[in-house]
Amino acid sequence: GKFAEVGPLIGKFPLVLGPLATWTNAYALATGGKVDEAKGKTASLDPPPAGAPFLARVIAAVALGAMKDKKRGVDYLTPLLATGNHSPDLVNAANALGFKRVEKKGKPPGFDAP
Repeated sequence: GKFAEVGPLIGKFPLVLGPLATWTNAYALATGGKVDEAKGKTASLDPPPAGAPFLARVIAAVALGAMKDKKRGVDYLTPLLATGNHSPDLVNAANALGFKRVEKKGKPPGFDAP
């Protein structure tokens, strides 16, 4: 519930998160109800590429989910879910973007893109 404090905190220590600072701030803004402002901050940014650390990609994915940015989020989140990692953050992002949970006989549950 302290969404407004994230921006100033990142401003004080910008080197801690490096390039993920913008994605983290966008997530905080979107969850705090400022979706348009969050989209504005990330509009010109590409999410971390496939070769980036998994956690960096998760941060961008949850930000895209919080912003309900289906245009970029669906294509970005699909390969992350395909890894089989269904952390609560990824599942929440998937639900926000309209993914459907699918139970497959003899296999772990998965998600189908909208």
